[in-house]
Amino acid sequence: MKNPISFIRDTFSRLAGMHGEPRPIALGYALGVFIAASPLIGLHCFIAILISGVLRWNRFAAGIGAFHSNLLTAPLIYSSTYIIGARFLGSDAILDMPVKPVEMLAKGPEVFIILTVGGLILGIPIAIMCYCLSFMVIKRYRSYKYLNSKINESKT
Repeated sequence: MKNPISFIRDTFSRLAGMHGEPRPIALGYALGVFIAASPLIGLHCFIAILISGVLRWNRFAAGIGAFHSNLLTAPLIYSSTYIIGARFLGSDAILDMPVKPVEMLAKGPEVFIILTVGGLILGIPIAIMCYCLSFMVIKRYRSYKYLNSKINESKT
């Protein structure tokens, strides 16, 4: 398994190497990361690709961002969004896990609302940060690649 630094480096390398304008790529990635914080588990990639297609942002980058919610990251993401959402809504249900299945079903809508609010609160600043970072990385990578190609042309 890769360490987190390698994972981040690989992700931004994939984004930087994509064809297209930097802005739609960065916007698609940020959208995917934002949707990854939503409680719609299993639909993240589909929703990110659909919305990015409608907005004419990079769909592949949106898919990459959506996959940040996976089996390894989900416990951290959803526990964080739940705690933030519950605190914001003033819910006293923080980490109060129901024992009976009937109790779980009864609390389902409340948990969904808490996760949605927490996902919005957590997802917006993270998406903005991911947009800025990915846009900067793409621009720097392309300017570096352009300079290297000019240097190689002048040598020949």
